[in-house]
Amino acid sequence: MTLLFENTTSLERVSREVVLILNDELNDEIAVQEAAWADLDAEFATRMGRPYTATTIEPIGSDDLYWGHRPSLLDALERFPNVSVMAFDGAAQAALDTDQTWGFQDMVHIEVLVKARESDQTPELSMEELVNRRIQRTVDAIVTVLGRNRTLAGLVLPIEEPPSVVIQNVVIDRPNKGRGERYAWQGATLDYTVPLLMQTS
Repeated sequence: MTLLFENTTSLERVSREVVLILNDELNDEIAVQEAAWADLDAEFATRMGRPYTATTIEPIGSDDLYWGHRPSLLDALERFPNVSVMAFDGAAQAALDTDQTWGFQDMVHIEVLVKARESDQTPELSMEELVNRRIQRTVDAIVTVLGRNRTLAGLVLPIEEPPSVVIQNVVIDRPNKGRGERYAWQGATLDYTVPLLMQTS
């Protein structure tokens, strides 16, 4: 049964539920993605005439799953990989209105940051290629988890559309003011439109 929100945008409540669902299910799905891609990566290496190196996807610790916007994470390699969930925008959705309810939609924004260190790379798999694989597979894990939780545990109406996804360019950097080991990091954003009902009185 879908919850009726009473005179509230529900932005914080909805983003909270997304964090909890990802906390409960994301790392299991990351492991599924890692296993599913092992054979595909091996086939790719064989057909390209290259040695095969397994690709690992780093799990997201609960301490690195954030509720709200955290721009400071860009300067905190030790907190990579991480996921931040926020909902700062909402709008009326007249198509969902009834005599007793208003239709509303929250825009849920998810930011993902992953890394690969220079020491992670092998002659067959550069850190740039590794971080590229990690960001795409972590994003796919998030999409899969939320795809099977479309009502956010009964909190909202079913999410009817897949998210818009943007994967950003790889950045090469050194921590500790340029004196540390080189690493590659890459980010992605996912935007979901979440429909819900609000009581009119």
